[in-house]
Amino acid sequence: MRGKAVFAVLVTLFLMTPVQAGDVSAQQQSQQEDPKQPSANNTTLYIWADGMNQYWSHFNSSDDEGMGDDNAGEIREQKDDGVITIKQRFTMDPTLDKRLSMTVGGEFRGNFNIYYEGDADSTDNAGPCQPGQTPNDCDWLNITVYKGQSEIYQHTESPWPAGNWKNIQFSWFVEEGNETWDGINDNPLIEVTMKVKGDYQEWWLLG
Repeated sequence: MRGKAVFAVLVTLFLMTPVQAGDVSAQQQSQQEDPKQPSANNTTLYIWADGMNQYWSHFNSSDDEGMGDDNAGEIREQKDDGVITIKQRFTMDPTLDKRLSMTVGGEFRGNFNIYYEGDADSTDNAGPCQPGQTPNDCDWLNITVYKGQSEIYQHTESPWPAGNWKNIQFSWFVEEGNETWDGINDNPLIEVTMKVKGDYQEWWLLG
């Protein structure tokens, strides 16, 4: 079946960090706590976007400028015929100004809602991405977490039935060497990548 390529992600989704009370220490002292920075009672990192132009994240659960396309609460891109290459990098803004200390073995948890139409699988012959002809036109969903410049975790999600939202949840455990996130050098970044191909064409019947 011919169809267009669409990719969408809901904003305000999150990555929960395994920071316990007393494990957050400020490097910069201020009279008023910045709600976009983590605290002992706020350890959830949220993603935001103003459409397809700017992407960022922080620890506040609201952001008036970050509600996606037309303030609808989602980021959406589509193309009738061709490949959509998704590479959305949600860097923490403002930059982390605290030291986060986590227990080795503590659990990170992620929660994202993703929607797509088209073909995202080059391993079968069910769509326009053919393993023998166009193996690089499609790619599965990858959600990668960075600590500064260092990749610490990647979740790969195999394609699900197109035209449906999917709630994607994943978790991993803190390993030795990644238990301390120290201010600007370890600023969090979440990267979302996927390649989706559409082959929609208009057909005209001439009589």
